[in-house]
Amino acid sequence: MRTGLDSRLVIRREGFHLDVALSIDPGQTVALLGPNGAGKTTVVGALAGLLPLDGGYVRLGDRVLEDAATGTLVGPAERRIGVMFQDGVLFPHLSALENVAFGLRSRRVPRHEARRRAAGWLEAVGLGALSDRRPGRLSGGQRQRVALARALITEPSMLLLDEPFSALDVSSRAGLRRLLQDHLAGFPGPSLLITHDPTEAFLLADRLVVLENGSVAQEGSADQIRLRPASPYAADLAGVNLLVGAASGKVLTIGNHRLVVPEAASGRVIATIHPRAISIHLDRPGGSPRNSWPTRIERIDHHADRVRVQTGPPLPVTAEITPDAQTGLNLAPGSEVWLSVKATEIQVDAG
Repeated sequence: MRTGLDSRLVIRREGFHLDVALSIDPGQTVALLGPNGAGKTTVVGALAGLLPLDGGYVRLGDRVLEDAATGTLVGPAERRIGVMFQDGVLFPHLSALENVAFGLRSRRVPRHEARRRAAGWLEAVGLGALSDRRPGRLSGGQRQRVALARALITEPSMLLLDEPFSALDVSSRAGLRRLLQDHLAGFPGPSLLITHDPTEAFLLADRLVVLENGSVAQEGSADQIRLRPASPYAADLAGVNLLVGAASGKVLTIGNHRLVVPEAASGRVIATIHPRAISIHLDRPGGSPRNSWPTRIERIDHHADRVRVQTGPPLPVTAEITPDAQTGLNLAPGSEVWLSVKATEIQVDAG
């Protein structure tokens, strides 16, 4: 039977109150995003069984893992939730193989069988040749691959991925992201990705949940949040421009348009540009920006003290300006303008 998550997490601490209803369908990946202090780490602890609930419940399929009203409490080891923490949290004195096999051994799986299955998972994540190495002799990306194998080997009912990319460099992040995409596509249970990076959320998740001050501020698809952001944080999150193209050196080609980027790359890449990094001009700009192009304004939306300007071809993007700037430039849908962005404002990740 395919298993989904149904939960309400209530935790009260001095100066902080978490009250979150979170449901994830079988086979679905949800990204939980929010600013520092929003409660993302508390959600991880509550679902993993590391923080007891003051109210609410956690149900995984037909299993009640915790219910504050009845006193039901299933311990972390029995929850069948595979957890992948941001720093891997591997045992430093054990080899990669022994780290991956640990979960099976703790369930009394015979040593030979546990090691055989661990070797298979290390092969699956591309580390079969490094099975004897301890964590100190592995790169950050390799340690996270070991952590992923350890989370999956026990055939969990749910995956909990806590900032899995945060400690990695660009190349390691891209490789692990592709690996996770492959495994999440075939994982039958619910998956929760904790992240602060909209690129990760948009690429890996089916649905986004925005957490602010201990409660859900907004949830929905990336497009739904982009069209109607419910808070300044959600507007920042959803307004980020994600562009997929082909890189050759420091030139990124997207369709028929080219952008100069800060670092050399090759092959398929994903470029991220914040809306506030894009400048709007009435005439062709001079000066330092190496990336500039003419376009037409398609839509203008007002959000509190911000104005979001959506533009058309040759490179449809969203820019963000102040109301005073809109008035000064006399911008309206249909206005013909020039856009510019500095190469240093473009973040490039391997796709």
